[in-house]
Amino acid sequence: MIPRMMKPLSDTIALEAMANPGALEATFRKLPQLVSYLTSTVTEALTGNRLSKAVLGFFAGNSALRFANRIQNAPYAPLRTLEVSVPQGLTTDLLSYGQALQSAAQACSGIEGDMLVPFSHWVGEKLGNPKALTSVLHNTEVRGYRRIDTVKLSDALARHMATHGRREGTMPYGKAIKRNQDWYEINAITESLRATLTDELQERIVDQTNELSTRLELLVANIKAAESEKPSGQNIAALAELTYQVASAVEFYGTLRYQVETYLEAIRNTIETVEAKL
Repeated sequence: MIPRMMKPLSDTIALEAMANPGALEATFRKLPQLVSYLTSTVTEALTGNRLSKAVLGFFAGNSALRFANRIQNAPYAPLRTLEVSVPQGLTTDLLSYGQALQSAAQACSGIEGDMLVPFSHWVGEKLGNPKALTSVLHNTEVRGYRRIDTVKLSDALARHMATHGRREGTMPYGKAIKRNQDWYEINAITESLRATLTDELQERIVDQTNELSTRLELLVANIKAAESEKPSGQNIAALAELTYQVASAVEFYGTLRYQVETYLEAIRNTIETVEAKL
């Protein structure tokens, strides 16, 4: 929720910086709040957000692959009406939703290298060379920075979920699984998700975001303390927009971890339900 609060503030800072670059004092005073939102995003979205050991242990034991092999010998028709677990609100099937989660996870794996590291390096350069902030940059793109389109990713996942009415956590096997052979692809997706969204990656994202926040706090303090050399409006606008983008990506990553957790739980529960009928 914090990045949603950041967006109006980020837009205001950017608009003020570009509209009246000669009078930025009021704009400067908004920067500390923007940086504090970034710090709060890490606490809210990622602290304690780890995939459960029970779920990871189930898949680490190749239970899904063994089930995929076994289910090939079972007739599909008698299972069609069996109620199985799905992520709450799912309206499509488990394979299609898993593929959407996999695409989002692959995109999020670049948060560290494509967003956090380049932006933190950019901020570090400005700390080491304060005069760089005073230049009017026609191109404010950060070298090596690639924004993750969290809105596009969120929309892609939302298309698999009910937008209103009752959000069920079960559905008939015939709707959740289009064909028994899909279990091989589902197994591959669960392996990919576990390999991509590791606790180690999350720890690095937390560390990189905290380091970025510290650098931003120092940069904002330097901007406020400078008497003669004030940053250009373009730099302030870029600073605000990039800080918002990073916070949005970190928040989305935290949300995605939760969605993956519920997906893996649903797969495990569905396997156990179907196995009891075989």
